[in-house]
Amino acid sequence: MNRSVWSGVIVLAVGMLLGLALPRPWGDRQPAAGNSSRTSAQGTGSATTDSTGGGVWGGREVFRRARGSGGASTRGFEDELRSVMALKNLQKRAMLLTKLLGNAALADLPVAARLLEGEGKPVGGTPGVAHELLARWAELDPAGAIEYAQSTGTKQQQEQRVTQVMWSWASADPQAALTWWETLPSGSLKDAGLQPLLNHLAAEDPQRALALFESLTLDAVRQKELASNLLSGWAQYDPAAAAAALTSGKYPVHEHVRGQLASIWAQQDPDAALAWAREQPSKNRYGHGMGSVVGQVIYTIAQTDRARALELSGTLPPGQERQQVTASVVSTWAQTDLAGAVAALKAMPDAKERSKVAQQMVWPWAEQDREGALQFGQTLPSGQEKRQFLSQVVSGWAREDPKAALAWAEAQPAGQDRIAAMGGVLSSWAQSDAASAADYVKRMPPGAAQQAAVSSVAMAYAQTDPKVAVDWLAQLPSGQARASAAQSIMWQLAGQDVEAARALLDLVPAGRRADLEGQLVNRWSESDLDGAVAWLKEMPNGRAKDHAINSMSWRWIQAAPEQAAEFVAGLPAGQTRENLVRNIASQWASADPEAALRWTAGLGEGQVQRQAMSSVLGAWSAQAPEAAAAYVAQLPGGTLQNEAAMNVAGNWARVDPQSAMDWVQRFGDESMRTQTMQSVVSAWAEADPATAGAWVRQLPAGGERAALASGLARNLAWQNPSEAANWAAFIGTESQEFQSLAGNIAGAWANQDPSAASEWLGTLPDGEARNSAITAFLSNAARNQPDLAAAWALKLPEGPQRQSQVQMIYSQWSHDDPVAAAQWLRAADVEDALRSRLLPQPVQE
Repeated sequence: MNRSVWSGVIVLAVGMLLGLALPRPWGDRQPAAGNSSRTSAQGTGSATTDSTGGGVWGGREVFRRARGSGGASTRGFEDELRSVMALKNLQKRAMLLTKLLGNAALADLPVAARLLEGEGKPVGGTPGVAHELLARWAELDPAGAIEYAQSTGTKQQQEQRVTQVMWSWASADPQAALTWWETLPSGSLKDAGLQPLLNHLAAEDPQRALALFESLTLDAVRQKELASNLLSGWAQYDPAAAAAALTSGKYPVHEHVRGQLASIWAQQDPDAALAWAREQPSKNRYGHGMGSVVGQVIYTIAQTDRARALELSGTLPPGQERQQVTASVVSTWAQTDLAGAVAALKAMPDAKERSKVAQQMVWPWAEQDREGALQFGQTLPSGQEKRQFLSQVVSGWAREDPKAALAWAEAQPAGQDRIAAMGGVLSSWAQSDAASAADYVKRMPPGAAQQAAVSSVAMAYAQTDPKVAVDWLAQLPSGQARASAAQSIMWQLAGQDVEAARALLDLVPAGRRADLEGQLVNRWSESDLDGAVAWLKEMPNGRAKDHAINSMSWRWIQAAPEQAAEFVAGLPAGQTRENLVRNIASQWASADPEAALRWTAGLGEGQVQRQAMSSVLGAWSAQAPEAAAAYVAQLPGGTLQNEAAMNVAGNWARVDPQSAMDWVQRFGDESMRTQTMQSVVSAWAEADPATAGAWVRQLPAGGERAALASGLARNLAWQNPSEAANWAAFIGTESQEFQSLAGNIAGAWANQDPSAASEWLGTLPDGEARNSAITAFLSNAARNQPDLAAAWALKLPEGPQRQSQVQMIYSQWSHDDPVAAAQWLRAADVEDALRSRLLPQPVQE
């Protein structure tokens, strides 16, 4: 492996190890004053002007003229596009369409859009094509691309398209994009363009971007998403200012943003970035460990100052992260100074850390100093890491001199290390001389070594000549070695030669055939959907067919929903049929909800039909809630209509809760109205709990208000237990509903803040509700504050429940602090028999 490739592997591997989130390509952004080089060279228009003289809106007229006549497009382009669309191979079709659209002229794009969508339906099996069409259009004429994005498809598709165009437009001219965005009425379409606008505006005028962000009314999830992207983008140009904004606490961000920002900053000012990183938390707000910000700064420093980076990695607390950071530093070092990196590796006092780091530098080491790498590998502790290291060293050796490498492997003591080394040699040997390697494997005695060798040679054979690999395996004696090798190469062959892979099914045990055949059909569907469907239809009902249907259904439905829907009719009742029905319903609804609903009507009454209709209405109501609501209104009364109404109302409430509630309140059936109102209030509270709560409080006293208040309390228990407690009190502590609510709230609260939960328990009156709350509190508090839990356990009434809770707390506490637990139990007011059972022997204090 050459040095440049090795460098790329290292960067990717370290990014994965450290959990780095790669930033958006801000570095590729062109200056706001001009367009991209390709646009400028072609001279076909820009975000602000075009040949019509229409300014920002000129692109719309270009779009309308071209879309209306189609005459502006070259006939050659249209003919070529039609011929590519006719290809059956989905992968080839997508590749050629992407290439064709990437070089299309502006006048060709409306015609391409019309042909690709056909009657408003996206072409199946080519999900990247629409993306490429919009990318090209946005590059040449963003205003026209915006017009097209809003012209066809469902509401959800329009929002996705607008978002994509805005990424391009805001990158080239954020001020023009902002001018257009400000003309939009409030709603989901305006929200769709917000994130790209904020991100790119932050690069040009961060204070304006922040002011715009702060002026918005957003739910917590959306606020965090936008703030994370805004600060990440800002960091590309002014990391110190972005870090100061993050540290201010005004902008909630995802945990990875800190490390991403620090890494960018460290490229410009490593000392300042390191100082800031050391002030950041090493755990997230839930107490779980996360990739250390300091670790990410150290890796960045390693690119220019390896010795300092290695010294800094040694200051991290012992554990997995220090091993990962140290490995990244030393492996980077090995690319340019192997001797220095090896010396640093051998100087590490921790054997486990040495082993982890060695894995990251084995390739350059084996290329430059094979003998030294082999000697070091022999010193590693026995285990998977040693076998992996030695196997990689001898694998590289075998590419140059397979006989010498094989002689070394054969000379090793019998065992797993020897098997791994021989597998590495044979794998490389088979890539250069498969026949010789295969002949050697045939002469090996049966056993684990031969089994591993057969798989290694088969994998190498399959890369050069799949049919020869299958023929060779078929000639081997039946047994575990042949079966394992067939399974190991089947998936690889499926991407090259499906027929060859299919032939391997006869070489595997019957018990594994069903699952493997299902995997093959799915893999085939990636490149030849029609062929895979034909195979699927020939398969007998059973596990293999079920596996294939479940694996390929999403791709099949995306490409040909009508065909998949027709196929369902022939399936026997069961879980596979139900899963396929649900998948068809949800995916088809995104493209054509009315057609999907017509299909569900023919499924026959029952649970399957209700589930399918629920999936369709869920997708439809997210795009066009009023239309979905009108459909539900004309359904016959009963379970089907009730479930449909709750589904639509809940989705509607996420975008317009007041309108959804107005609709629900007109229901004549009181029971249905109350249940559906709960669905609305639940969705409403997720986005705006204060407004949802105010609406519930203004209702007249009665069962309906109590039911909605109870639903709010349940929804808020884990998000905001203090507010949930207020709603529980609003219902009344004497109500039957309060008893179950008290347990939910106490359990959730104890997980977040045991002391606050304890204070609330103290306000509850004696009774079943309080006992239920105490029991729920104890299960979570015992892990974090066993002394507090112990005090509350003794407040339970005498009986089996109290004994069970005391035993649970003692068991938890004694695991962490046996002396303190024993002291408590000896002094506690518990039954002597329980104390004796838990403390059979005196505890030494």
